[in-house]
Amino acid sequence: FSKLRSESVREVIGPMVKESKPVLVSVLNSLYEAQDASLCLYVSHLLDGQLDLKNTSLSHGDCISIGYFLSCVLTASFTKVDLQSCSLDDLHIDLMMKEVDPSKHFCLSYLSLAYNMLGDKGLQRVLEFARCCQLNTLLLSVEKVSMPLVYNLTEYLKAEGRGLQRLLLDGDFSGMEGLAIIMAVVNKLKLTYLSLWENHLEEGWMDMLQGVSDLKGLNLAGNEINITSLIPVLKRSLQLEGLSLSDCGIDDGAVTILSQA
Repeated sequence: FSKLRSESVREVIGPMVKESKPVLVSVLNSLYEAQDASLCLYVSHLLDGQLDLKNTSLSHGDCISIGYFLSCVLTASFTKVDLQSCSLDDLHIDLMMKEVDPSKHFCLSYLSLAYNMLGDKGLQRVLEFARCCQLNTLLLSVEKVSMPLVYNLTEYLKAEGRGLQRLLLDGDFSGMEGLAIIMAVVNKLKLTYLSLWENHLEEGWMDMLQGVSDLKGLNLAGNEINITSLIPVLKRSLQLEGLSLSDCGIDDGAVTILSQA
């Protein structure tokens, strides 16, 4: 892998790293083996400061390598990490975050861990990492988290959430009780996009969306939605441009009612 220092080899490897995710994962693993921070910075330059591995199944070893890479580049104008749909669980996240120094300040503005399987430990690790960043986009999917982690999340949102514009909180956050606690804080943020996919919304869910007048996008997919309860939400959301209601049990007649609202 040391041959990457050759300019001629870099000209060949560069486009492959950007265009092929399997090649990129292989390169990251080689960087970890080499323990060469300068090469990490070079690869970061090739990637334009963005790591996009969405829809790539990652092993525990891959996550360790990703953590090492991020530890070398996050202070150097590295702005985006997208690990959506990478089959990650708590152990993957733990191994990754162990490589990152939580005392440093990072330039990261976009973090996606959407459509993975995080629990308490994984979410805790993510929140510790997020506190070191300047995020405007945080996309999280959990399998199920306990009430203590719900409170940890709300504390993060209170302290660091003012700059957030896009927030995805998909999954089971201790049911409606936990979600209500989170939404009490979320309503005070100036979000333009909010996703509550498969949150198991129950009666009274619309009361949690009292402060969403600035939203341009709202995803309620995967929840059983009563059409009459949705209309007041739409009337409050004056800026809404996109609404996802897939798998919500809403038929064509209900869509007509919504369009008239």
